[in-house]
Order: sequence, then C-alpha cells, then structure tokens
Amino acid sequence: MKTMLKPMLLTAATLAAAVCIVFCFTLFWVKSNHGLQWVQSRINAEIPGRITIETHRLSLLGPGLDLYGIALHDPKGLTLAGLSHLSVELDWRALWRREIRINRVLLQDPWTDLAVDEAAGINLIAALVPPAREKETEAPTPDGPGLPFNIVCESIQLT
Repeated sequence: MKTMLKPMLLTAATLAAAVCIVFCFTLFWVKSNHGLQWVQSRINAEIPGRITIETHRLSLLGPGLDLYGIALHDPKGLTLAGLSHLSVELDWRALWRREIRINRVLLQDPWTDLAVDEAAGINLIAALVPPAREKETEAPTPDGPGLPFNIVCESIQLT
C-alpha cells in the first residue's frame, strides 16, 4: 500500500501544480493587451462596424471590469459613438441563485455623432446591424422557457 501511495501523491501534486500554472497563465493572458485584442476581434467579426478600446482592467477578487476609451466606428471608419470609461461590478455569490447580479454600472462621458443616411437610415444602426442578407428558409424556432438565469442590475450611473 505504501508503494502505491507515493506515486499517487506525486501525481496529485503534479496535477495540482499544472492546474495552478494554467489558471495563472489564463488570468495573465486575459489581462494582457493580446487578450483585449482577441475579444475586440471577436466583436468586430460580428458587426459591420468596428469597436476600439484603449485600455482595460479586469479584477477577479472583487469581480469587475473597467474599459477606457471605447469608440464605435462605422464601416467607413468614421467614429460614431463612445464612452471615456465603462465600469461594471458583479456579485459572484448570486450565481449560485442563478442570477447575474450587476452591483454597479458606470457610464462616464458618453457621446454620439448621429446622422441620417438615405440608404441605411441612422448611421449608428449601420455600424451595428449587418445589411439585409438573402433570407434563408428556416423553420421558426419555438419559444423556449426563457433564459436559464435572471439578470439583476442594482445601480446604473451616467455621468
């Protein structure tokens, strides 16, 4: 029995160290500029326009996200809207109750430059909604019971 205990403890310690290293590396990558650019590229692939973020800060202990210098550009490259600072604070404990609880949202210095275009309507819509594609014949999806969680926002501050 003692001969098997030593290899099992060594294997368990190795796995624990590997999980810790992977977790630390993932956290470091998410907080890096490369992680921010990866997220931006995923968002920009889904919309016709482009979103840029100057800097960000992610906190896991008091879960929160701060984004600075957010700007939305249309497909032609014109800057349409933005914020100087977006801050979101979450509550981890509410996840056990199947809630996404947002403790605080701060929107600082929002601005927009709206114009009406004859072809697309409002220029802000043209940056977010793709042009109409050929409609495919799809069976309509039945309405489900809704989201599997509740979203609760306690405080929104616009300055």
